[in-house]
Amino acid sequence: MAITSVHCNVLGANVTCVTDLEGTVTQVVCAQYDPATGLCRVKHDALVGGPLSQLLERVAEGTLASHGTRCDLR
Repeated sequence: MAITSVHCNVLGANVTCVTDLEGTVTQVVCAQYDPATGLCRVKHDALVGGPLSQLLERVAEGTLASHGTRCDLR
């Protein structure tokens, strides 16, 4: 297992990812990540804000093609 610090574009900070020997992420250590559902709370809150908020959030993240609330690091 390897523990790496990865920059999260959604949060704008570094989070910790635990990977297995093949490089697959097995765990994300982030205050905004809900491990039970695999959802990012920041992305979920942006979807509650309305269409303009959703668009601006996706533009800021550089993920216009992504509409989900799942964590991008998983």
